[in-house]
Amino acid sequence: MAIVVRTNAASIFSQHRLGRTSNQLGKTFQRLASGARINSAADDAAGLAISTLLEHRIRGQGAAKHNAQEGISLIQTLEGGVEQIRSILDRMRELAVRAGNVTLSPADRTASNLEYTQLVAEVDRIAQSTTFNNGATINASLSLQFQVGFSNLASHRIQATVDFAINVASLGLTSSISQVAGAQNALAVISTALSMVNQYRSTLGAVQNRLERAISNLEADIENATASNSRIRDVDFAEETSRMTRLQILTQSGTAVLGQANAAPQAALALLGG
Repeated sequence: MAIVVRTNAASIFSQHRLGRTSNQLGKTFQRLASGARINSAADDAAGLAISTLLEHRIRGQGAAKHNAQEGISLIQTLEGGVEQIRSILDRMRELAVRAGNVTLSPADRTASNLEYTQLVAEVDRIAQSTTFNNGATINASLSLQFQVGFSNLASHRIQATVDFAINVASLGLTSSISQVAGAQNALAVISTALSMVNQYRSTLGAVQNRLERAISNLEADIENATASNSRIRDVDFAEETSRMTRLQILTQSGTAVLGQANAAPQAALALLGG
């Protein structure tokens, strides 16, 4: 091997190798500190693009899940009011059945009719006061739309319509039970009203079941998207710490070799001073 002093090729080679190792070690430190395999587009441009879309999807689906949960709260609020009206209809039927019997005196029917009238008024009060966030109410027809997806697609929305209200007028609860004939007629009216209430509740129940299934689907989608994003974005600590150890050894050995390479030309001084 020739002894030269003008150009130290071994030193240049060692510098380049040491610089490359130091850069790789710096990226390893960055990955371990952040917990992410991709910290910039330079690390993995394609992976970063996919990961960004997955994170966007996860955030959107999370908001959609929240929408569905609020939708269930709306349904439960409305159904709570309808259930109270159904309970009132039960009591109204009891009063009408009793008032339709000839064994009751006129005074008895008048007393029953007084309670019956108050119950009718309570139906209207409940209908007017049962509302969710000053929006949907059972006192009017319903047209509900829930955004349960992160895109502007019909498949990402749930729609439900109830084309009638629940109140005294729509249920036809205008009869009186102060007379036998009126009490008997009231039985038919109450039966019709009960059918409407049951239909209303069935519609609400069907929508709630659908929202619950939508939430389950969203949770599965979020879980799978999160797992996919983790495989792309997150660092494998076992692999990265192994790489860090290897690079630290190479850095130490590279530094030692660079020192030896820088000292090699000094052999020429020994020849000159011989």
